[in-house]
Amino acid sequence: MSGYGIIGLGHLGGRLATRLAGSTDAPPLVAVLVRPSRVAEAAALVGADKVCTTLDSFVARRPSVAVES
Repeated sequence: MSGYGIIGLGHLGGRLATRLAGSTDAPPLVAVLVRPSRVAEAAALVGADKVCTTLDSFVARRPSVAVES
């Protein structure tokens, strides 16, 4: 598996990103799709390099699994 992506970064998505980031056997987070108004918050949580604001940019990261939260 190349990695996973999260669509939306609300309460559930934030917990998922935080929990899996600390796991040594979890796949890497490759992308998070958020509204433009939530970019700064998402970047602080997962890193600016993983934040996407369009579906095209999210899909371009090629996550093996996408979780909608």
